[in-house]
Amino acid sequence: MSIKDFKIDYLIGTGKSSLVYLALDVQKKEVALKIPREDVRNDPEQANRFATEVNLSVKLDHPNVVKAHSGVPSGPDAYLCLEYFAESSLDQVMAHKGKVDLVTGLRYATQIASALAYVHGQNIIHQDIKAANIFIKEGNVYLGDFGVAVRTGNQNVTAGSPFYMAPEVYQGNGSSFASDVYSLGIFIYELLYGNRPFDGDTYEALMVAHLTQYPKSLASRVPELPKSTLRDLEKALSKQPLERPTASELYTSLLKALTRLGGKEHYVPPPELLDWDDETPHIPGLADTAIEDYAVARDKFDQNAAQADPKNTGRHGGSNARTPPPAPAASENKPAEKKGGFLSGLFGRKK
Repeated sequence: MSIKDFKIDYLIGTGKSSLVYLALDVQKKEVALKIPREDVRNDPEQANRFATEVNLSVKLDHPNVVKAHSGVPSGPDAYLCLEYFAESSLDQVMAHKGKVDLVTGLRYATQIASALAYVHGQNIIHQDIKAANIFIKEGNVYLGDFGVAVRTGNQNVTAGSPFYMAPEVYQGNGSSFASDVYSLGIFIYELLYGNRPFDGDTYEALMVAHLTQYPKSLASRVPELPKSTLRDLEKALSKQPLERPTASELYTSLLKALTRLGGKEHYVPPPELLDWDDETPHIPGLADTAIEDYAVARDKFDQNAAQADPKNTGRHGGSNARTPPPAPAASENKPAEKKGGFLSGLFGRKK
């Protein structure tokens, strides 16, 4: 397919590197068509970043990751065709409707933690987890915008959004799975409480807050949360990356809290590493450890679900259990230079 195969309706979103249009594909289905700006196509570094976004997005397959239907990574007809979200991004929905109820918030948090665990299992660091990059449709949420995502071992640019950025990224030490978890922790805090844990009017003020301040505990704000989940959310916001849980561990903790409060979200994705078929460096230890985390999370859930209600399989159906490969010792992830940056998407209709 090429851009000529789509019927463009109107502009629905703008970013620093791309324009997003509502369009119809050859089957007359509404899609979001992301097209890089001309200056991006003519700049080798930016063009390569868009190509990376296309190559990553079209391969990812998870029920809570925005689906990429097709794409051309480079050239004058470069584009990325994405699932369209008429309800827009979660930050806009929250700004319009206010804070969601606790069970709904936990469902959203569990879904995004599951999506991030899957992404990490594919050796990918998202680098920009935030409410503006999470989209909503029919009561479920989806992680999107892989515009600054990188595969481990190939980090040439470290990016993030100041409200969600981990302390080590502010310090120039690079991004990692742990910095993604920190951003996820900020998002979950915002989702469950209604406000972000750190605030500031300038980049410098936000940096000081993330580096030196500690968030007020959710225990008094959301007393219904199990103590173990409260501890895990606090650890996710630790100043030290090694003290944070993995995305899979956080998923397990959130799922336990959700189940205890009567919610349902019973899907754990199959732990299989995608074949990227490229020359990007691969770090087996990191991916295989994430896959092993998946297996542990899946097995724990299967046991708990069977004891609670063997007939209850959730909206995604039963767990698709597969035996994961043995996990070697995880390699230490030390990304390179930090240049910072913002990137967000807007796939909803303009009001």
